[in-house]
Amino acid sequence: MDNEVIVKALPLHTDLLTKKPDLDLITCVDMRILRDSATGLIRQKLTTDIWNQLREAYVAGSLLGTAIDNTNAGINYAQEFLSFLERQLELNDLDVLEIGCGTGYLASRVSQRTKSVLGIEPGGQHLEAWKSFGVNVRRGFFPDVLDDGQLFDAIYSCSVVEHFPDLENHFRDC
Repeated sequence: MDNEVIVKALPLHTDLLTKKPDLDLITCVDMRILRDSATGLIRQKLTTDIWNQLREAYVAGSLLGTAIDNTNAGINYAQEFLSFLERQLELNDLDVLEIGCGTGYLASRVSQRTKSVLGIEPGGQHLEAWKSFGVNVRRGFFPDVLDDGQLFDAIYSCSVVEHFPDLENHFRDC
């Protein structure tokens, strides 16, 4: 059974690359946190309001994301996640999908060890980074941007599950 805690008026920061006067994004949200009383695991209960705000911000070109890039902290973060992937999978000769690839830095690192990597990212705020890292990225939302019947040997996401409105059903599409 889940216990729910509501954190009132939590700031929601969206840094748009270009100002859009017709876009009215909220700056505070009531975040719902669920704690599973049996396991102690904590997760965000993503409400429709928050999901809609995140979706609009991504599409508009907001800089929402993790620090997985070619900065000092980002390089270390990417290496830790890459090590995790390598402990779970034999990456050689795999076709891999990254859902929510951000700057594409992690995808570029994974691509050095696999047959291919395709990244998915909703917004276009990282176009230049994708080019500089030489990664193949499709703009849009999973699974909508995939070709019918497109298959991958492995699919991963790093630091993006809080953006999925229905986590259990989201991964059924994998």
